[in-house]
Amino acid sequence: FFGIVAGLGTGQFIVRSAARDTSLIGEYVFNALALKAPLVVILSAAALALAWFLGYSRETCSIILVGCLGMGLSTMSGTLAAGLQAEQRMGKTAVWGAVERYVTMSAVLAAFAARLHIVLVALVDVSFGVISLTANGAQLFRTLRAGARIDFRLWRVLVLGGAPFLVWSVALTIYGSIDVT
Repeated sequence: FFGIVAGLGTGQFIVRSAARDTSLIGEYVFNALALKAPLVVILSAAALALAWFLGYSRETCSIILVGCLGMGLSTMSGTLAAGLQAEQRMGKTAVWGAVERYVTMSAVLAAFAARLHIVLVALVDVSFGVISLTANGAQLFRTLRAGARIDFRLWRVLVLGGAPFLVWSVALTIYGSIDVT
């Protein structure tokens, strides 16, 4: 749930808006990244505080911390991927996503085979998110650099534009996982 909130629904909003006017991509993606970076830190702190409040073990809190790192990587990578999707440049993004998954699963299997501690296995699992983040960032670098200016008014547009997508994502997640509760 923290990861869904971190996304703010802006990925879908960026794709929808910037696909119509590709000149918006750099500014929208740059400001979405600038908006989400502190949000990921705040949500990570909230997740850890909630885990502590609920009395989770140190090991569980460590895994939550690692999960928060993964949340940050996937949130930022997803935002970059939204910019690429708006430009209709998803081929390399898809390839690098597949490479990331194969490398991650191979590393996780190796970590299990080496009988590493579960926290280290979780760290191995999320750390390869750097692959997609780097690949997507490299593809969008020039566009990002061109739009690299903070615009707090645009943050409002991104949050309000992404809100329906955020609500829909939360509803789908609750509906899809209600049996766990």
